Amino acid sequence: MKARILSLVLLLSVLWGTSGYAQKSMTPVAFNDELVKVTETLYQLGTEWGTRFAAINSNEGKDFSQLKPLRQKLTDFITGQTKAIKQLPNTGKGAEAFKKVMLEFLVFEEGMINSGFIPMEQLGPQSTDEAIQKATQNLTDLASKEGEALDKVHKAQDQYAADNNFVIEDEK
Repeated sequence: MKARILSLVLLLSVLWGTSGYAQKSMTPVAFNDELVKVTETLYQLGTEWGTRFAAINSNEGKDFSQLKPLRQKLTDFITGQTKAIKQLPNTGKGAEAFKKVMLEFLVFEEGMINSGFIPMEQLGPQSTDEAIQKATQNLTDLASKEGEALDKVHKAQDQYAADNNFVIEDEK
């Protein structure tokens, strides 16, 4: 019995030490990859929302409340990533600045959801075409500003990569 407890304690000690070491030994490339995953996942979740929106808008009775679960998934992701990024240890030169820009991007995305997505999902079959068009135009206007916010992230990422002597691979 004592041997089992001792083995369990030893195993937990090794696992605890390994997880702490992994966090302390994060490289600038790994730090970059953590932040890049955020934008990639946001893109994926936003695409899911947009695809569902298009289907509802084209022929499914205009019940935009169906978008709420997808929007909530986006909101939960943003909330979780904001917390995770704040806790992410600064790794490499310029990490704090890169994190700041990414957090600003998440604030932008949250604002876009509050100002564009939520009003859209409040529309329903009784909504006029004019109301739907107005909400759609509002969302389009907000989305046009998203590119500028994302450009700031890309510039911060490029600077971070240059400061830490690694190259960002272009997507093909």
